[in-house]
Amino acid sequence: MRVETNENKTVYPEIIIYGYLFDYQYIKRGKIYINNKIFSLFLLILSN
Repeated sequence: MRVETNENKTVYPEIIIYGYLFDYQYIKRGKIYINNKIFSLFLLILSN
């Protein structure tokens, strides 16, 4: 499953779930957009 972020990047749905659980995402026009700074922070956390 491909999910579009606000920079048209593709991310994995597992990351979307993390963002959803921590309320860092918002839905716009049927697509899920993630704040890329917070998203990058999550990538750093998950990679450790």
